[in-house]
Amino acid sequence: MGMANEGATFAALVVTVGLAVSVLSILLRVLPPLVRDAATQERDPHYAVTVIGLLLYVVLVVGVIALLSAE
Repeated sequence: MGMANEGATFAALVVTVGLAVSVLSILLRVLPPLVRDAATQERDPHYAVTVIGLLLYVVLVVGVIALLSAE
C-alpha cells in the first residue's frame, strides 16, 4: 500500500531488502561453492566467480536502496 501511494519509502525499502535476501539464497545455490572440499582441502577453481558475483549483487542492492531512499 505504501508503494502505491508513494508516501512511505520505508515500505519500499523493506520489500526490496526482503526480495534481496530471497534472491541471495538462490544465488548461493547457483554459484560455485565457497567452502573447501572436505577430502582435498582445495577450493573450487571458480571460487572467484562466486566472490565477484556476490560483491556485484551487494553493490546492485545497495544502489537500488540508495535510489529508493533518495528524495
